[in-house]
Amino acid sequence: AYPKVMAVFKELYLSDKGSNAVLGKSEAKSLLDETRWPNAPELRAGPLTWLRCKMLYAINPADKSLWYVVTNPLLSVILLLSLLPLYGVSTVFWLIFALMMSKTDEYQLVSYLG
Repeated sequence: AYPKVMAVFKELYLSDKGSNAVLGKSEAKSLLDETRWPNAPELRAGPLTWLRCKMLYAINPADKSLWYVVTNPLLSVILLLSLLPLYGVSTVFWLIFALMMSKTDEYQLVSYLG
C-alpha cells in the first residue's frame, strides 16, 4: 500500500508544480541543514514559550531519528502523562498539546491526528 500512496502523492505533486519540481539531493539536504534553523528560545525569554518548544521537540523532533525519540527521558515522562487515565489527566494533556501546536504547520497537524 505504501508504494501506491507515494506514487499518488508524487503524481499529484508533479501535476501541481510541473515536472521541474523534483528536488535534487543537494537541494533537499540544504533544506534539512540544521545550521539554517532558528535557535531554541532561552528560558528567560519566556517560560511558556520555552516549555512549548521543549515539549513539541521531545515528542516530534524534525532532525532526530526514532532511536533518539525512544531514548529521550523527557519523552518518557510526557508519554506517561498522556497515558494516565485517572482524573482526566490524559484528556487534559492532549488538549494542552493540541493548543501548543502551530495550526499553520501541516506536519504537526498530521502527526497529531495520526
